[in-house]
Amino acid sequence: MKYFSITFIFCIAVFTSNAQQLKDTLFYEDGSKYIGGYVNGQASGYGVMIWAEGTIYEGQWVENKMSGQGKIKWPSGDQYTGGWLDSKLSGEGIYIWSDGQIFKGTYKEDLKCGKGIMKWPIGDVYEGEWKNDLMHGQGTYTWHTGDVYTGQWANNMQNGKGTLTYADGSVYTGKWKDNVFIK
Repeated sequence: MKYFSITFIFCIAVFTSNAQQLKDTLFYEDGSKYIGGYVNGQASGYGVMIWAEGTIYEGQWVENKMSGQGKIKWPSGDQYTGGWLDSKLSGEGIYIWSDGQIFKGTYKEDLKCGKGIMKWPIGDVYEGEWKNDLMHGQGTYTWHTGDVYTGQWANNMQNGKGTLTYADGSVYTGKWKDNVFIK
């Protein structure tokens, strides 16, 4: 996750005859621009931020921080749509990487946390619980080969009770430790 600090150069208030609310355009010394609600010297309400390096955020702001619902797109092509709190991914959202990975689920302080589904471009899919950005808890991983593991995970590895069913029909049910079947 990228963090941004910005310094104000000047503010231009733009009024339109039909507008019920004030819309501001703020320019920053680094070439970035904010268009939207502005309260007590801070971005608040709905607004669009365009950073000089190409990142664009559109959504809700509270006291100069992305908070509420919004969407962001980075120059790399990665994009996220969903909840924000204090300029960090928070709550339900969908993150799409430029390489085709997709995560739909819950975030807390920029990390996957809670329930979610991760899909990789190769065709692998994990659906289950996450903790600190890792597969952790109960979940099912389906490989593009047709193999399926359903069971407990810890730190991105099969750990605890689970069942691995291979595409050829063979089944291993029991206890796993760091991706290794032990009994």
